[in-house]
Amino acid sequence: MDDLGWLENAATAKPVLTDRQRERYFSNLAFFDGFTSLDRSREEIQDQLLSAHVLVLGVGGLGSAVVQHLVGLGVRRLTLVDFDTVDVRNFARQFTYTPDQIGQPKVDHVAAWVRAFDRPSR
Repeated sequence: MDDLGWLENAATAKPVLTDRQRERYFSNLAFFDGFTSLDRSREEIQDQLLSAHVLVLGVGGLGSAVVQHLVGLGVRRLTLVDFDTVDVRNFARQFTYTPDQIGQPKVDHVAAWVRAFDRPSR
């Protein structure tokens, strides 16, 4: 059953996350139940995401959506690379941009979106 990810040793699982993080990543932790083992808890899986560093090449149609999902999962360190600017044609499928950003670097606005989304609540 351990090989299937159905076991987690509650007696030896070290708390890794804060109470706030457990609440924030509640859905992730429920999903990770299927990937736990006697050697790795669901909190440890979430902690790996929190400490991951991901390089995203391009923050256009696919890249901007990927960034949103990565941040939602808990990835905190992103390196974003894109040399394009925001254009009105982007709005059909790139939702991190607004019309007042036309002509400005995409990467700057996606980075600002990440910082605003992942800001700790008070």
